[in-house]
Amino acid sequence: MSVESFVNGLIETASMFKISPFVMVQWVAPIASESPELIVAFYLVRKLRTSAGLNTLISSKIDQWTLLIGSLAIVYSISLMSPASIPLDTRQREEIFLTAAQSLFGLAIILDLKVSRLEGLLLLILFLIQLIIPTFEVRLIVSMMYITLALPIIVKKRKCFSKSFNYVVELLS
Repeated sequence: MSVESFVNGLIETASMFKISPFVMVQWVAPIASESPELIVAFYLVRKLRTSAGLNTLISSKIDQWTLLIGSLAIVYSISLMSPASIPLDTRQREEIFLTAAQSLFGLAIILDLKVSRLEGLLLLILFLIQLIIPTFEVRLIVSMMYITLALPIIVKKRKCFSKSFNYVVELLS
């Protein structure tokens, strides 16, 4: 019951501020739903418990990609009572590609369980570019930049895979 009211409110707010309703629902709704994790992470970092703050964000992202995104197709198939893929329009496919590319870059930068200022700044700049200029071309360029930046970082930090994997398994248990 509350979801429909929330989405309608977002769309009305978007129209008041002349913001794309798609962008409003795509970015503001998740930020609102993830605000508890962000508040906890900021609090922990402020108390100089940076590892705990990063753990909060990693756990949240793992939850989103495994439970939320991974279960959508299953729930959709159950609702149809037969296996099916979710029909996505072009914009939705672009956004999934962008989000996956951003997640790859995020994975690359936290592979050594640290985030440098430069890595954090790059993530913020690329995020803001695609948010401020929400065109197909910009989403594609930013997606490719995420992937292009992620690959050498992954190669450089490749020895951290097992340590990071064990850390995530421990975090989730």
